[in-house]
Amino acid sequence: MYHFTDDNPTILDKFAVLHIDDCGVTVEKVSEVTSFHVKLCEPTFSLKMVLVKRGWSVEIDCRVFVHKTNRPFLKLHVYLIPPDPALKEELDKKKNSFGYEEIPLQHPKKPLKMNDWLILTAHLDGKEMASDSLQLIYQSMEPNFYKLFIENPDKDLVLQLKRENEHPVWTEKILKEEYQSTGPVKASGEHFVDKHRVKLIERVSNLAAILDDLLDKKVIQQGVYAEICAKCTDEDKMRALYSGPLKAGETCKDIVYKILVKNEPLLIQELEK
Repeated sequence: MYHFTDDNPTILDKFAVLHIDDCGVTVEKVSEVTSFHVKLCEPTFSLKMVLVKRGWSVEIDCRVFVHKTNRPFLKLHVYLIPPDPALKEELDKKKNSFGYEEIPLQHPKKPLKMNDWLILTAHLDGKEMASDSLQLIYQSMEPNFYKLFIENPDKDLVLQLKRENEHPVWTEKILKEEYQSTGPVKASGEHFVDKHRVKLIERVSNLAAILDDLLDKKVIQQGVYAEICAKCTDEDKMRALYSGPLKAGETCKDIVYKILVKNEPLLIQELEK
């Protein structure tokens, strides 16, 4: 038998509240349990959330979530959403499916008004490097997001959220160590060069520079270099890379990926979208 007392915090893990509405199903964690009731600290099925889901222009405390990809350049997806656990669950599914990483940040301290257009900017050393605008609306299945792209950043990044011609309503600093890439994105455990094998064989064209870099990085030796260079077509050269050097393991694939980003940037960006 459970004792419903304040000094038994483990009891909170035994209860939850199921909430079903037209927008889907959510499970709410409880903050207090007694012999007669359970208490929710911040229920999302409040009257205000009903108005938010129906598109009313009300003020509400919002959440900011930043997802980054492991690439030599910096690409951020920044989500601004109402405090709905179902939306956060949807973001986590997308993050896990596409291999994104989340950068923990503080949320706006003041309420924001639904349906307002808000501008997100990224600054390095006080200089604006990227900007995107978004209308704050409730989207239950595919929350919209800001997309920021910065090539080769090397300093702390400052993000600001504001209405046009107004002071920022939210400012956060992302340290360089938090956003710097560690390697290529992997989706469902599959390396980028494996996932896009067919497209890379068909479309990579700058093979001379790529092979030179592979030789310089000692991924291939002079004999293999000469053998691949002797192939008649670019497609045959790429197939030779896949049947030989790319079988060496993850480290080799990581190096090849970085060389592809350097020599085929537009193709790699397209495939990563």
